[in-house]
Amino acid sequence: MGTYTFTIKPTKGTQTKAAYYDQFTAIGHVKAYKVGVIADYYCDGKKITKWNSVRKNFATYLPGWTYSNVKTSWAIKGSTLSQARASGTFKYGLNTHWIKIRISSYSEEINMRLSVKK
Repeated sequence: MGTYTFTIKPTKGTQTKAAYYDQFTAIGHVKAYKVGVIADYYCDGKKITKWNSVRKNFATYLPGWTYSNVKTSWAIKGSTLSQARASGTFKYGLNTHWIKIRISSYSEEINMRLSVKK
C-alpha cells in the first residue's frame, strides 16, 4: 500500500506519543477493508529516544472478508527517522459450517515513517 511520512515535532519532556496511518480499499464506493498501523514512541524534546509497541489497525466492512497472518514491527529505529510496519493477508470468500471457498486473497503492507522536525 505504500509508505507515508509524518513530520513530528518533539515536545519538551519525555512523553509517550502514538502515531497512526490508515488506508482503505473499496469495491465501487463501498469500503471493503482497512489496513493501518499504530506506533508508540517516546521523545525527549529533540529526538525519538524509545520505540514501544507497533499495532495493526485492520478492519473489514463487508461480509465475507477476513484477515490473517498479521505481522507488526519497527522496520527502522532512528532518533530522527523511524518506520513502523504492519502486514497481513486479506481474504474474500464463503466460509460456512458446510463449505469454505476462497475467491480472492490480497497481501497488504503499510509503512509509516516518523521524521523529526528540527
